[in-house]
Amino acid sequence: MKKYHLVVNGNSYEVEVVSYNGANAVVNVNGETFNVTLPNQAAPAAAPKATTKKQETKPAAQHSHDANTVVAPIPGTILKILVKPGDTVTAGQDVIILEAMKMENTLKAEKNGKIKAIKVNVGDTVMEGDVLAEIE
Repeated sequence: MKKYHLVVNGNSYEVEVVSYNGANAVVNVNGETFNVTLPNQAAPAAAPKATTKKQETKPAAQHSHDANTVVAPIPGTILKILVKPGDTVTAGQDVIILEAMKMENTLKAEKNGKIKAIKVNVGDTVMEGDVLAEIE
């Protein structure tokens, strides 16, 4: 299995090729598995355009970001949820721990308030921009 570090539109991705048969591949991107089709693949050295199909992930709902939400800054997996609905939080308080690229990222409340909702569960895979928690 080969591993690559790619930057696409300023976003960093760790890509591991699990299997490859010339026209199809199974890859892990930041811990998430995809089936990839490499159309018109003539030689392994060519730079193909890939089309992907996601396998069994459970992303959180997408919303616009503001101080009332805790949002995933990068794709990853929820490791810990440190609060529950009804808990009072202060700005800067740890709310969720997200694993991304084999590193733990502590996500914090951006304002004082009460946790209105937790939108994810431990083990969920989330994408950049997904809302993880709401604060009122």
